[in-house]
Amino acid sequence: YCSSPELSFEFVDNLLVTSILPMSGLVSGGTVILVKGENFLPNSMLLCKFGEAEVEGRLISDTQVECISPNTSIADASRVVALSLSTNGVDFVSGPDFIFYEEISVSSLTPSMGPIEGGTLARIHGSNFIYSEFLRCKFGSNVAVASFISVEEIACIVPPREQAGNVSLSLSNNGVDFFPSSLTFQYYESVKVHSLWPKHGKASGGTSVTIAGARFENTESLSCMFGIEIVSGSFVSTEEITCVAPALTSSIAYFAAVEISLNGYDFTTDGVLYEYVDDAALLSVSPVSGPTSGGSAVTLTGTNFVGSDTPLCRFGDVTVAGLLLSLSEIECVTPPMSNRGISSST
Repeated sequence: YCSSPELSFEFVDNLLVTSILPMSGLVSGGTVILVKGENFLPNSMLLCKFGEAEVEGRLISDTQVECISPNTSIADASRVVALSLSTNGVDFVSGPDFIFYEEISVSSLTPSMGPIEGGTLARIHGSNFIYSEFLRCKFGSNVAVASFISVEEIACIVPPREQAGNVSLSLSNNGVDFFPSSLTFQYYESVKVHSLWPKHGKASGGTSVTIAGARFENTESLSCMFGIEIVSGSFVSTEEITCVAPALTSSIAYFAAVEISLNGYDFTTDGVLYEYVDDAALLSVSPVSGPTSGGSAVTLTGTNFVGSDTPLCRFGDVTVAGLLLSLSEIECVTPPMSNRGISSST
């Protein structure tokens, strides 16, 4: 007969795993995972298992355990595995799935600039994006929620920033592990439109319009919008640009707000109006002759003489200011001419 020490076996309440955060991480491992549930007990055999890979867990409380995702070698760009937990090293309780993904790479950002107020819809192309509610973009230190489009494209609403300047772009599939990129986003101060000249132009388009405002920049995407029609702009100075008005179409009202964009996407909302008028037509001139010394009052009769207090008359190569009498009559005084002959009036 031999005696042996008395051994004990402890019965414990069943484990319950309710959530994990984040729910994804790099295939190279190292992501800190917070596992939440019930009946977590201190035990030297506390283990987390990602698929078949086991790692030690760290007890935070009876409802929280921390695990670090292992390095796993996989062939696919992403892989879903079950995450399970054990307090005795033998009996594992399954929790939510965990996704392993490859490192994100970024190839392009469009547009690459926007106003400091934020709100720019930025599209980012690259690889290894995953569909996740925790997909994020980071502009400098400001984080924005991202929308999944495909494994090669996501979209983000750029957050606001207090001052203009360039910031770095980084991305995350899980909201925790951010991947830096070589791309930057340029914040600029908001553009303003103050006035237009001329304020109206012919319905067939082609009028060169000078736009006065503030904080214009010479960018590749400098644009003007007439109503909803967008045309390219030409930089003159930080306070002036020019644009050629597009033709009046069914999508443009006769009065169209003219707005400016530095990036081709975000336009001003100042509401300065440009008026489209039907093309003017010159029907007759009276009198039809006068002395070369000039000074003859000439009445031009036609249609659609609209919108200007100072219409212009051209005799040959000489332009003079006229007086608008009505929508069908303009009076001009002939300039001195060096030679006799016929000069056209327009």
